[in-house]
Amino acid sequence: MRAGVEGNHVLGSVSCVTARYCVAIGDVYGSRNGSTGFTEIWNGRGWTYASVPGKAGEAASLSCPASGYCVAAGTQDGGVPAGFGQLWDGTHWAQTAMPWPHETLSYLYGVSCAGKTCQAVGAAAAEAADGNAGQPAALTWNGTSWIRQATAPGTVGTLFGVTCVTAADCVAVGSQAGGSTRSLAEFWNGTARTKVNPT
Repeated sequence: MRAGVEGNHVLGSVSCVTARYCVAIGDVYGSRNGSTGFTEIWNGRGWTYASVPGKAGEAASLSCPASGYCVAAGTQDGGVPAGFGQLWDGTHWAQTAMPWPHETLSYLYGVSCAGKTCQAVGAAAAEAADGNAGQPAALTWNGTSWIRQATAPGTVGTLFGVTCVTAADCVAVGSQAGGSTRSLAEFWNGTARTKVNPT
């Protein structure tokens, strides 16, 4: 890992394409500039440092379907928390526009790619004075832009992780709120999401 970076380093997610190409993302806390993101690239022998553009927030999850092509998702710090997505082209990270309505409190915790189509999941709410988002959120990256999906109706909770076998076969898991906390699972068939409660 890179030596001499000021602050405390935390790596939160890693994705490998081969034994000689892995990308890890994380955050540096306590530096003069506050929280900033960073990236480490593994080549089979050692790590190489790369920064993350913009105000980092917390990059929670990463998926690399090919060398030089990764998608990261997380939550931006500062003001109203907002879920963000970033693209890695093998050299640089680029921020992507997100389809959240103005002042939407949103969080993204998981991302998974099948080819260049990806799905990111978390939670979102128009207002949440207590800091907790209300409805599960799911977005699809089609290689050009993020499209927000309709989640299963009537569900209150958060999706924390997702895995996509193909662009039309994804499973997201998390927790539902209301009365008591219960497990939550949603299936994506490329057209619609269906909630199936785990046992």
